[in-house]
Amino acid sequence: MKKFFNYLCLAAIAGLTLASCSKNETVENLPETSVKKVHFSAKSANPSTKTAFGDKTEAGYPTVWTENEKVSISLNFGSAKQADVTPSADGKTASFTATIDDDQNQSGEYTFYAVSPASAAINWSANNNSVQVEFPANQTPTLKSVDEGAHIMSAKSATFTTFPEETTPVSLSFSHIAAYGKFQFRNLPETVTITSIDLSAEEFIAGRYFFSVEDGSFTANNASKIVTLDVDELEIDKNNTTDFWFSIKPVNLENKTLKVSVHTDAGVYVKTIEFPTEKGNFQAGRVASFTINMNGITPGEDKVYRIVTDKNQLLPNAKAIIVSAGDFNYAISTTQKITSSGGNRVAASITKSTDKSTITNPGEAVQIFNLEEGTLDNTVAFKCVNGDQANKYIGGESSGNVLKSYSERDDNTSFNVTIGEGYTILKANNSGDGKFMRYNPNNGSPMFSLYKETSSIENEVVIYVLEGSGEGSSLIGDPKCPTPEISFNSSDNTVTITCTASGARIGYTTDGTDPGIDDDGNPTGTTQEYTEPFVITETCTVKAFAGAPGYEMSEIAEKVVGNAGTEENPYTASEAKAAALGGSTDEVYVKGIISSIVEAYSSYGNVSFNISDDGLTTSDQFEIFRVNATSASDYMVGDIVVFKGTLKNYNGTAEFEKASTLIFQIKAPRFNPNGGDFTSSQAVTLTADAGATIYYTTDGSTPTATSGTVYSGAITVSETTTIKAIAVVGEETTGVASATFTKSSSTSVEVEFASTDFEGQGTGGSGSSITKTTDGVTVASDKGYGASGHVRVYSGGKITISSTSTIKKVEITCTASGTSNNGPGKLSGTGYTYSGSVGTWTGSANTVELSATAQVRFTKIVVTYE
Repeated sequence: MKKFFNYLCLAAIAGLTLASCSKNETVENLPETSVKKVHFSAKSANPSTKTAFGDKTEAGYPTVWTENEKVSISLNFGSAKQADVTPSADGKTASFTATIDDDQNQSGEYTFYAVSPASAAINWSANNNSVQVEFPANQTPTLKSVDEGAHIMSAKSATFTTFPEETTPVSLSFSHIAAYGKFQFRNLPETVTITSIDLSAEEFIAGRYFFSVEDGSFTANNASKIVTLDVDELEIDKNNTTDFWFSIKPVNLENKTLKVSVHTDAGVYVKTIEFPTEKGNFQAGRVASFTINMNGITPGEDKVYRIVTDKNQLLPNAKAIIVSAGDFNYAISTTQKITSSGGNRVAASITKSTDKSTITNPGEAVQIFNLEEGTLDNTVAFKCVNGDQANKYIGGESSGNVLKSYSERDDNTSFNVTIGEGYTILKANNSGDGKFMRYNPNNGSPMFSLYKETSSIENEVVIYVLEGSGEGSSLIGDPKCPTPEISFNSSDNTVTITCTASGARIGYTTDGTDPGIDDDGNPTGTTQEYTEPFVITETCTVKAFAGAPGYEMSEIAEKVVGNAGTEENPYTASEAKAAALGGSTDEVYVKGIISSIVEAYSSYGNVSFNISDDGLTTSDQFEIFRVNATSASDYMVGDIVVFKGTLKNYNGTAEFEKASTLIFQIKAPRFNPNGGDFTSSQAVTLTADAGATIYYTTDGSTPTATSGTVYSGAITVSETTTIKAIAVVGEETTGVASATFTKSSSTSVEVEFASTDFEGQGTGGSGSSITKTTDGVTVASDKGYGASGHVRVYSGGKITISSTSTIKKVEITCTASGTSNNGPGKLSGTGYTYSGSVGTWTGSANTVELSATAQVRFTKIVVTYE
């Protein structure tokens, strides 16, 4: 077959209006070409072909063949064949062959139909004598042509009364069924980088339509009012000279508006244009050009959607989009497709950030959802915000791979949400098998739908939420399985584990490790699956946790059960507490670190104090540790002790009553002195048990055997200091003993020298010495003169302030400001500054000396000393 190029006329117009072709020229159809009944045979590794615009000539834009697609051919609107096409070297002609079998048409009529490209022909219908075609809502134009997948043509042969023989030529004439346009911007900043452009019309301009080849009419089916142009990879030299091409279904937009949203790295520029009468009729086979004046248009604030990595980000009324996970760059679009088998949502192009964490300004074609609470516990409903499906909820049905829009929020539109690493599992609560939201590449026509869990479509989705949107707490609660309860029967040494959740699986360990169960309920590690009470033979720590259908795993329960702690292996404080609260009253050995001395317990001199270990918090410490001692001074916070005694449970409070035996005590370091105020350097000594190594710090950090300084003698304290210390004996490390030594503050005294204190001193001119002493502070100058109302210090002279006490501050008030004559800026010295008419020296010295670079006149000097 040969397919010659067809010319499309183009008229350039001014402003924002659209003009028809000059002289109302029509577009020439392609000349007839021949198709022979021949078996398909591949002409190359990739013989698929599309058409595109060639370079403009005087007649308009020619149509030329390229190697990217196939042609769909149908006999009598029956099942189509895809024909491989081989273009000529110049692209002006092409040939293709197809094997089309006799359909045994009883009427004796044989008519051949074709659509180019094949991807535009969704299906052929003999009942309706039509073909369902799709005008892409997402297009990637070139600098010279529309997206090749949107350059759509159809053809019809003559009608034969007998099926043509292989030697009988079948002639087809192709004509365009798409309308085309191109536009340029004016007054758009050249510095911005355009990534995509949304064209949003008042009428349907894209999506799927039933097309009658006989009369050229269209009937909408899953249509869309938005076309998105992906221009991110166009090599644009200048924004205001680049042609942006698009293809749409023929439509009359006279006296209607077109909203143009330009997505750039500087934000979104939005301009709505209106087509006047006779200027907005987009006709098949014609190219309309127009300009869009962006003068005065400023970019709107970027809308940044951030990937959801935690269920706590799913807030009520948050705005969200649902996107393909991984390297796919598509989101659920506003276009709802209804098919013979159900329905799905068209995919709209989006651009993810490099790390896939954000999507900025996703575009008009992307469906925005409002997150709402589902009708089932811990589920989320997705309510459409924009587009033709606004105020509806997405969901599935009882059978098939279906994703449609529903007016009501119900179980069918309520989704369980499981968030993984870079993906999200959305599971609908319909009654059929198609429950799981997935992205389907669909051979170049990507879409979103619900599929079976074992479907071959395995591409998960992910939710992105608009930053700053949403309110309240997460829509998904934390339905943890109740923490199991562990009980011990000392009469037969049996352990029983129970969980109140119906159908709960329980796993446990007795070696102190955390239990684990995989998603299938199988124990992991050393975990054993609990089914009935079991017998223990020695004291151990039992840990258990549970999970039930519809719940997350519980918290881990922990309990010390069995025989009491021994002298060789005493209980820790946490084990003793667990045993006491578990009902044990055995005589046991308990080891701990004293955390606080409480009080004298009775007139016999017993002392009560708390012990802790293993990270127990103050509120969770083993409560009362009764010690047979004559004085609290026998013990100190940080001491390690092991006692023999009896466990008790007093109304939910764990206690340990000590017997007479103290197994051992390792004393924490003792301070001498034990903190307090001081006014001069002070020596601090530390003592501990013989053989103990003391480690200490003076910076407030907690010492360890690796981070602390080994104590080897007195520590000199000259400033406020907190000393922390531990003692280490073998493998035992005491708690931290701490003392703070605070240096007492000194009292500051102010002495004021007025100008009258120096009247009559000096002789004027170059001056002579002046001096005055008050409260042990002396102010003098070697070139001074006590005039009436002020004191003069001449150029080259000095002001000297001295005291037996430490001078901390000197303030000199002058008759002028700054560096003006007689001002404080004429004095200089280390530590000296000035502001306005006051010069200030600060520091710590017994003598302060300031030099005059020009005459200085002061009225007052105030000296502060300690």
